[in-house]
Amino acid sequence: MGSIALAEVWDKTQTAPTQNLGTLLSQSASQHANRTALVSLHQHSRDKEGGTPPISWTYAQLHEASLGLAHQLSANGVAPGSRIGTILFNQLEWALMFWATAHLGCQFIGIDYRAVSHKDHARDLLESVLCDVIVASNNKLALAVDEALGQKAPIKHRYVVESSQTPGWKTLAELSENATENVTKPMVSPNHPEETAVIFFTSGTTGTSKACPHSAVTLYSVARGLSKAHFITRDHTICQHLPGFHIFSVVYSLTAWLQGASLVFPNPTFDADCSIRAIQQSRNVVLPCVPLMIQAIARSPIRPPRFETLETVTIGGSTVFPELLELCASLGPKRLAAGYGMSESLVVTTHNQKTEDALTGREDVCLGTAVSGACIRICQPGSRTLLSRGEIGEVHLGGLPVFGGYLGLEHESCYREDGANFVVSGDQGYLDEQGRLYVLGRYKDLIIRGGENISPSKIERVLSHETGITAQVIGVPDTVAGEAIVAIIRRDSGIELSHDELRNIVSKSLGP
Repeated sequence: MGSIALAEVWDKTQTAPTQNLGTLLSQSASQHANRTALVSLHQHSRDKEGGTPPISWTYAQLHEASLGLAHQLSANGVAPGSRIGTILFNQLEWALMFWATAHLGCQFIGIDYRAVSHKDHARDLLESVLCDVIVASNNKLALAVDEALGQKAPIKHRYVVESSQTPGWKTLAELSENATENVTKPMVSPNHPEETAVIFFTSGTTGTSKACPHSAVTLYSVARGLSKAHFITRDHTICQHLPGFHIFSVVYSLTAWLQGASLVFPNPTFDADCSIRAIQQSRNVVLPCVPLMIQAIARSPIRPPRFETLETVTIGGSTVFPELLELCASLGPKRLAAGYGMSESLVVTTHNQKTEDALTGREDVCLGTAVSGACIRICQPGSRTLLSRGEIGEVHLGGLPVFGGYLGLEHESCYREDGANFVVSGDQGYLDEQGRLYVLGRYKDLIIRGGENISPSKIERVLSHETGITAQVIGVPDTVAGEAIVAIIRRDSGIELSHDELRNIVSKSLGP
């Protein structure tokens, strides 16, 4: 008899970058200067003929404009290492700020525009990162920041995209109006590839969010891993309808830009009909989605029977079931990809297949094997003891895509081993004999009712499949059975609330 393989797989094909994020973007801009870097379908500029076509910028234009913005921010006292908080929709200015921040060697912080409407949560979130600069899309968001922090908060610079009507805030246009000569000269960022380049938060509009710093090492590794696994080239278009504060959005945007592909913003926020039109107007489209987005697009009355331009649908951000893959397949993509990652670890696995091969009918969806220089381990819950392949345990993630720990917070889920960063995901899963990952749900989401462990994901799967709507199932305290099962039915689209958030909301509404 042969020995039983341990539940560990490590991608050793990916190497860490030797350059920082600003240098990597500048090199791509030079290589793909005349190719389209960004199209914002909801923003328009007047052309020579007097028309107002959607904004479309080449790599050369995006690079030049972002360098100019970086020099102006520098002239106004924004130094390398400064934290730049962005509360921006999917728009040209988001891309400009991301590139400019990389040129400066600063830290780009994506802040959920929904979170700032919750004053206490917004205060906790903003105080946890202490931004030197805040950039908001509109005056409503700017005012919400002031109400959360107060105008005397130690934020040196506050900018708003549109005409400023909020005291103490300037517009980004004012920076360019004060431009000096040579603002587009090359800027050499002092950042080391392992220094923090972006900070994103774990999900939470009502609960506690933790800040996750990432570097050029984690970002580049994932961007390169995705481009290889999903065969993304400069001839592809990424339909970017994920929100810019979400790490899923950033890694796909960076994947596009490092490959010379085009990024398309259909709308400031997700709208299924706008995404449909963007797919139809583009070519060789890669469509990254969370489940609610797929469901909204599939239900739209304007969707065609089949998208002729759709190359790949990639799904993530939640447990993936076969029925969800079938829904993705109904849109007509040539390929389907299911992936797995976290705010702490970015994308660590992906399974990209021809559409007809992805629909195998198996109950558990394969999420592929390790990519991007990642390590996947299945351990005994609550320990680092490796299980065998095929055994169900807790998923541990390590390697190049994994961050070095939460900002300002030591946490038992983070550790170093074998020269790499690791994080305990809290997810239940297993590796098959080929080292492919299957995730079954989160351990802390298990509902314990009358001594029985009940998986909410299985109930969600039945409800969503049978009713055609989106359901999330949680357990709330029950004095008799320990926990009662509550199903939350959602008909809106966008990024799902986590089970933790839903449990918090429902528990508060039920009272003591």
